[in-house]
Amino acid sequence: MWTFPVWMLRDRRRSNRLAKPVSFDLRHPDTLLLTALVYRVAELSDDKPAEAIAETLDLILRTATNWVARAPQGT
Repeated sequence: MWTFPVWMLRDRRRSNRLAKPVSFDLRHPDTLLLTALVYRVAELSDDKPAEAIAETLDLILRTATNWVARAPQGT
């Protein structure tokens, strides 16, 4: 499954198993695309999207929630 690396990143962050923690520039367009991907996959798997974003990108849950609230809604 092509989304597997995203969930591996989330799982490794959650369990503190990243040898070199990955950091993301939160203003970079690719980070915004990753955020959207994590949101959609979490939504499809009946997971909490904001929590998935926070865990995957190593954000505070409130920050992830703010990102979700400010994101343009797709049609």
